[in-house]
Amino acid sequence: MTPLRQKYKKEYSFELFKIARGDLESARALLTSKAGRLENILYIAQQANC
Repeated sequence: MTPLRQKYKKEYSFELFKIARGDLESARALLTSKAGRLENILYIAQQANC
């Protein structure tokens, strides 16, 4: 197993967490939407994480 390498400073972790939480909330809003095809909604959510 390869050792873990820290990519970001620890001080930046809270900012990354807020971004990830916002992405999760956006994906949840898309999934609960009454309009749109599920395939498109999942595609949009997946592309946002690239």
